[in-house]
Amino acid sequence: MKMLAVNVGNSRVAFGIFEDGRLTQGERHQLSNNQAELIQTAQVWGEMAAGGNSLAVLASVNPPVLRLLQKVLAQDVGMKVLTVGQDVPLPMKVDLPAPEKVGVDRILNAAAAYERIKDAVAVVDAGTAITVDCVSPEGVFLGGAILPGLALSARILHQQTALLPEVKIDRPDWVYGKDTSQAIVAGIYYGALGAIRELVERYASELRAWPVTIVTGGDGELIRAGCGFIQAYVPNLTLIGIELSLRRAQQGTKQ
Repeated sequence: MKMLAVNVGNSRVAFGIFEDGRLTQGERHQLSNNQAELIQTAQVWGEMAAGGNSLAVLASVNPPVLRLLQKVLAQDVGMKVLTVGQDVPLPMKVDLPAPEKVGVDRILNAAAAYERIKDAVAVVDAGTAITVDCVSPEGVFLGGAILPGLALSARILHQQTALLPEVKIDRPDWVYGKDTSQAIVAGIYYGALGAIRELVERYASELRAWPVTIVTGGDGELIRAGCGFIQAYVPNLTLIGIELSLRRAQQGTKQ
């Protein structure tokens, strides 16, 4: 049976179709103010996953969009719709005082990464925000850090100043910015890499072992290109975590 996994983020929605636990199709869609376009996209993906004969499992950090997609997939397409954290339990042990207040995508990423590594792992999700989370060698989500994403940093820097332009962040091929735009790009990009390195080094000090580091998210490839200590870029990590959550719920295990 096919399963449709949907990850609802702040700026993108990712759809993925799984068959027998294997991701066969996946795609990200940019969120916009065009609600009709999102509805049509969800309907198409629902039908691709065999319509009313299949299951949709959603995870979200964006409640209004989550509610819309739940309604579309259940009422328009006729699918059975489950949501991670509500109908499907979190897929791993969490060492936090209030797990329900942590973005579910962070825990899904961590669980999917640990499933591959089976050892201490740091997971970087480079999207609207950049999260850097840590999993213990025993597979427990320990927590992490959140900092502004690349595009968000550029936008806020422009909006909160009188003269600084808004720039598109790409990997600089310079060290010293020779004009204002180059200086902003270098500061944001290299600053993000430095923050990620510092956080992973601190995790390593706490764990007394260097964790394997994996990156995902819309800017994941860009971050990976500048970070020699990141071992892999996995674009669909959250979708894989959604499928893992359902599988473990059906098996009655967390790991």
